[in-house]
Amino acid sequence: MLAICWSPLLPGLLSVQSSWAFLAAFVVYVGLVFNKRGVDVPLLVLSTLLIMCCLLLFLATGSETLLARTLPLPLLVFAAHQTASIDKLPEAICRVLSVYLVAGVVLSIIGFAYAYAGGQPLLSIANPDGRENSLFLTTMTNVWFETIIRPSFIYDEPGAFSFIVCATVALREVLGKSARTSYFLMLGGLITFSLAHVLVLLLFLVARLGILKTCLIAAAVSSGAILALSASDEFNFFTSRFAIEDGRLAGDNRSNQLDNLAEVIDPEIFLFGDIACHNRPDRTCPEHGDISSSPATPVYRGGLLLLTAQIVTHAALIVAFFRRKAFRFAALALSLLLLQRPSFEGFGYGLITYMTLFVMFKRSSSRRQRTPMVRFSNAPHLSPSGS
Repeated sequence: MLAICWSPLLPGLLSVQSSWAFLAAFVVYVGLVFNKRGVDVPLLVLSTLLIMCCLLLFLATGSETLLARTLPLPLLVFAAHQTASIDKLPEAICRVLSVYLVAGVVLSIIGFAYAYAGGQPLLSIANPDGRENSLFLTTMTNVWFETIIRPSFIYDEPGAFSFIVCATVALREVLGKSARTSYFLMLGGLITFSLAHVLVLLLFLVARLGILKTCLIAAAVSSGAILALSASDEFNFFTSRFAIEDGRLAGDNRSNQLDNLAEVIDPEIFLFGDIACHNRPDRTCPEHGDISSSPATPVYRGGLLLLTAQIVTHAALIVAFFRRKAFRFAALALSLLLLQRPSFEGFGYGLITYMTLFVMFKRSSSRRQRTPMVRFSNAPHLSPSGS
């Protein structure tokens, strides 16, 4: 579910709605977790209250779309907490994800080489948003420039592939896994040509090597890359994203979404999201512009409920950042990723985000509990009676 449910392959190839299949798998998984771990009563009460809020929103608005967007959130939070509480389960999930993503990076590189050599797409499917997604031998992509593609492995776009790679590396760092695989995933993930991936890579290098070494490496690599790529126009689509235009980074395609929200926000959208658009055939309002993947997205899609989830999640990541030095990269990386792809209620996005967050808090708490009490040698020893 962490790795596959956000792929468009099942609905695209079989023309079926995969959400029900994944919901059924999710229910079975939660049942298995109950059997293994039991029930955390306080979290169960909180999740029940959140589910009731989702149902009240549905009764108030009559929008099935709003219910579908908000109802997964309490289920994901509950399942992620239970998962993080089972001994060795996060480690097992991390191990499987790492192997899976190493294979994904290798296959993406092969597909990139295939396209660069002149290979043509073998088949095409439609993403859920209608964009064409094509298979180049061993990787999907919805973005290509003649012979240059931005691989997305089995996902709808390169940014989704980059997100799960970066989030998995964050989980690996929290769990104290080997650096070798993490380096491979972060460096290999550059094949997506994702600007967010570059920023997370820099955070990773700072956490591993320190600021000075990272600056020296970044300066050397960027200088060499600029010289190498400037000799050809093939990679202008990527290098041009680092230019400054009108005071903004050219590769910044999120700030305009904040502007779009500012133009259409009203009390109804703030409370319930874009419910006025849900009666249309495609359940969208194209006249609002793109508000699909930015800090403006939660309130636009789910109103006050998803906005609250966004604020609480980032606040928890800030707390985790200050609890342990070992968590700083993971907390910063997840915050950065969620600012440009805030799908808190998504089965894949939400599960890996909240599972990693709960693992951080669980490990921080267990460390404090293991800290021995200090007894001063010249302090008086009190008997049970206090004498």
